[in-house]
Amino acid sequence: MKMSKYIKLTFCLLLTVVLMFNVVGCGSGAADMAAIEDMEIEEVYKYGFDIMGGDDVMPIMGFYGPRPNNYSYNANVLPDYFSDEFFGLIKESGVNLVGTTFTYYTTQPSYVYKLLEQGEKYNIGAVVMDPYIVNSDEDISIEEVDERLNNYINYPAFCGLYVTDEPGTPYFRAAGQNYISDYGRIATQLKKLGCPYYVNLFGRLVGSEADPKAKEVYEQYVKEFTDTLHPDYLLFDRYIFDENAGLKRAYLHFQNLESVRKQAEESKIAFWAFVQAGAQWNDAKEYFDSNGYFPSKGEFMWMTNTILAYGAKGIAYFPLLQPYWFAYSVKEPFDFQRNGLIGAMGNKTRWFYYAKDMNSQIRAIDEVLMNSVNKGVIASGKEANEGMSKNKYLIKEGSFRELKSVDGDAIVGCFNYKGKTALYVVNYDIKYAQKIVLELVGNCNVEITQEAETNRYNCDSIELELGAGDAALIVFK
Repeated sequence: MKMSKYIKLTFCLLLTVVLMFNVVGCGSGAADMAAIEDMEIEEVYKYGFDIMGGDDVMPIMGFYGPRPNNYSYNANVLPDYFSDEFFGLIKESGVNLVGTTFTYYTTQPSYVYKLLEQGEKYNIGAVVMDPYIVNSDEDISIEEVDERLNNYINYPAFCGLYVTDEPGTPYFRAAGQNYISDYGRIATQLKKLGCPYYVNLFGRLVGSEADPKAKEVYEQYVKEFTDTLHPDYLLFDRYIFDENAGLKRAYLHFQNLESVRKQAEESKIAFWAFVQAGAQWNDAKEYFDSNGYFPSKGEFMWMTNTILAYGAKGIAYFPLLQPYWFAYSVKEPFDFQRNGLIGAMGNKTRWFYYAKDMNSQIRAIDEVLMNSVNKGVIASGKEANEGMSKNKYLIKEGSFRELKSVDGDAIVGCFNYKGKTALYVVNYDIKYAQKIVLELVGNCNVEITQEAETNRYNCDSIELELGAGDAALIVFK
C-alpha cells in the first residue's frame, strides 16, 4: 500500500481500481455499515446558462472583461482584448462568464458583437452593456426595450443585460450614489421580457460592526434591493483582505454571507459572491507605489471555499482584467501585477494561477453543489468558531447525519444532495496545511474530491490533509 499525505481512512475498503489518492492505514471494513435514512429531496434554487453547459454548471464570473483598446503609455499599447489569445487566457483560467466590459452597444456595437462571437467560440457567456435601455433620460416603453434587445439577445453567448453595479439607498451609503429606486422600472420590464440581467449588491460597510443597528440596516437594504430589482441571482461584494489583515475581518465575511443567504432563501433565488483577486483598487486614478500583493493563495482559496461551503451557487472574481488605471504607479513601468487575474498588458498574475486551481476543483464538484441544499455550517476550532459566532447557520452540535465529529481548524458545509449527505470541508488556516479528521457514525461509502480528483472509499473515519484555505468534497453514497 502506498503512502500519501492526502487522505487517511480507518476500517476502509478501497472501492476504486486506480488510486488517485493514496491511503494510509487502510483496514478491512470491520465496522458495521451506518444505517442513515435518506433525506427528503428539496427544491434547489440555482441559475445557469446554456453557453456554459446549463444550470448544473456553476457560473464563474470575471468582472471587468474585454474593452476596446484606447490607451497607451510611452508608446506601449495595450493588447487586443478581443483576440483569440486573450479569450484563450479567460478559458484557461476557468472563468465562464464575463461581466462588465465598458463596451457599450450605444457607441461600440461592433465590439459588442465581437464579444458575443468570441464568447460563443470559447463557450464563455457575456453580459452586454446598453445605456440606451438602462440609462435613458426618457422612460422607454417595453416594446422599445424588446426591439432593442433583439439586436443581440439571440446570440448564444448573451447572458444578460447590465443594469447597475452597487446601487445604494438614502439610508445606506452616501448620498449622491445611484439608487435602487432608479432601476426598478427597467428591471420589471426585463423580467417581463424574459431577459436575464446583471445587478449586484454592496457588502456591509467595514467599520459598521460598531453600530448595533448595522445588521438591521444592511438587511433592510438587501430586502429593498431584491424586492425592487427582482434579480435572477443575489450577488454581493465584500473584500476583507488587505496588508496583514489575516482573518481579523472573517466575522464580517460570514455576517455578509448570512444576510445575503437569508434574503436569497426568502426570495427563492440563488446567491453568488465576489472573490478578491488582488487589492489596491484605484477608482480615483491616482499614482502610487504598490504596498505588497494580497490576498495570498491561502486567503484567496479560503474566501472562495468558505463561500461554497455556505451554499453559494456562483462566484465572481474581481477583477478579471485589470483596468489600466488600476496599474498606475509613480514609477515606470506601471504595476501590472497588482490586481486582476489578467494584468492590463495581458499578463497572467498570481491570482490567475490561484483561480485556475480553484476553478478546476469547482468543475469537479459543481454538479453536486448546484444540486444541493445547504443545511448549515459546522465550525471546528477556536478561530472558526469566533468567525462564525452568533451566525444563524452555525450547526452548534458539531455533527450532521453520518458525520459524528470534526477535529481540526475547519469549516464544514453540510448539504442535502438529492437526499444524500454531502460535506464541503475547508481548512480554516490561511497560512499552513493541516490535517482535518472526520469521525463517522459507522462504516460509510463515500466519494472524496480533492484537487479536482475523485475516488470512492468505504470507511468510518477520514483524515484529510488540506493546503492553506483548501477544501475537499465528501459525498455519501
